[in-house]
Amino acid sequence: MTASNKKKTVRYYHSTGVTAKKLRELADGLENGRVSVDGKIHRIPQKTNVKVTMRSKGGRLDIKLKIKTEETEKDPVNKVLTAKRPPTAMAKEKTSSSGPPADNFKTLKKRLSRDFGAIMKAMAKPGSFPEKERVEKFYADAKAMYHFPEAAGMDFTPFLDQLESFYQSFKLSDRPAVETGLSSLNRLKKECHRNYK
Repeated sequence: MTASNKKKTVRYYHSTGVTAKKLRELADGLENGRVSVDGKIHRIPQKTNVKVTMRSKGGRLDIKLKIKTEETEKDPVNKVLTAKRPPTAMAKEKTSSSGPPADNFKTLKKRLSRDFGAIMKAMAKPGSFPEKERVEKFYADAKAMYHFPEAAGMDFTPFLDQLESFYQSFKLSDRPAVETGLSSLNRLKKECHRNYK
């Protein structure tokens, strides 16, 4: 099985508010015939069958959604939308928009670790919420991280998707979703360190 044909499962854990937003985005994508998963755009033909399974057993509700599509090699959408940025564009994006420039990958990783720890610490205090400036700095730095040459070959898509969800939850002051997002980011960070150290 080639790398492009590997199955990839992406799971997210969100609050009901963030889930509702994601489902609306999915509905819009289905209507428009294009859905983004893991940073890749998939065409969804109008006649695609969508399977929805809903089960209620005891006090538990399980809902599964399945869409099967076939990707063709001639599909220009994926080639354009998943193409890597040229090195010159990457070099321009290496600095954080809200903080001192990340001189190198190691400096950026240290700053990310420090900011993530401070955010986690703030959330550990009942009734406390992280500082907006700290979260925005962490968000910008985390998005810039994958542009460094040291990050080449690493798959940041699940982390970046979860980062976006966390950031949107923070902007909505949705404390349960922020807690869930931080937990998921922490898990993904540990997986990344385990896989790429």
